[in-house]
Amino acid sequence: MVDVSAYRVGLIVPTLNAGSLWADWLTAAANQTLTLQRKLVVDSASDDNTVSMAQAQGFEVLPIERKDFNHGTTRQLAAEYLSDCDLLVFLTQDAVLASPDALANIIPSFCHRCRHCHELWPSVAT
Repeated sequence: MVDVSAYRVGLIVPTLNAGSLWADWLTAAANQTLTLQRKLVVDSASDDNTVSMAQAQGFEVLPIERKDFNHGTTRQLAAEYLSDCDLLVFLTQDAVLASPDALANIIPSFCHRCRHCHELWPSVAT
């Protein structure tokens, strides 16, 4: 079996004034069983504590202007920023992960045909 640590997994979340769920979101992300090599917030000039809370949890922050936010372009920018990762997980600021193994469970669903992931998670059908 291939060692999971051989794969660089990045987590990306675009934000703008993340609000009352943000603390819960960050806690859920921090409690994941899957090791994340990089965690990135792409922030559209929040004027609350979104950025400082993310940084306190070890997230890198890529700031953009609000006028520059675009669903596709912003995510592409983030993917390029984390180009050293093998797998990227994109979430939204209001989708709190339901369990500590949420990311570990979701990754095989997206790469079930990948030889490397099949070696990591042999129970996933090809």
